[in-house]
Amino acid sequence: MKGPTELRSFAQEEISVETTDEMTKEVNGALSSKPYHAAILAGAPADFRFQGVRNSKVDSHSEVPEVKLERTQKVSEVLRKYDLLKVGFSAETVSSEEELRERAVRKMDRHGFDVVVANNVARRDIGFSSKENEVIIITPKRTIKVEKAPKWVVARTLIDVVKEELKSRG
Repeated sequence: MKGPTELRSFAQEEISVETTDEMTKEVNGALSSKPYHAAILAGAPADFRFQGVRNSKVDSHSEVPEVKLERTQKVSEVLRKYDLLKVGFSAETVSSEEELRERAVRKMDRHGFDVVVANNVARRDIGFSSKENEVIIITPKRTIKVEKAPKWVVARTLIDVVKEELKSRG
């Protein structure tokens, strides 16, 4: 499953969605229809949506409209009822690696993740607008630091961790 992106997919099956509600519905449907061993929530869909949407353009000469937001359902909430390895991401703006780890562990607990990948998006040399990233991967038993490297190296390291975690489950 993927939201709007320009990235090429290598998936055997692909389901494209536009909204967080669509993503939640599709994830639930896929997990209900066949067994999966793991779910990797590689990117967070929107946490909020507009409370009301207009069907026409707002006249810029009229008064400024009030914009209200409401929370969207977390895809991680849907995953809680399924017995599979749950991998989440924690993009944070922090001033230290210790603070990054603390926030990631809180997110791990709050969302029921078995593994969480955390990075500091306050850094401009890694993450969203870079071909490189630097992360910490946290499991219940260990923390793995992946020093600044191409994103494919980070992804490969994560897949190795997922394989190890699945093996440990039996």
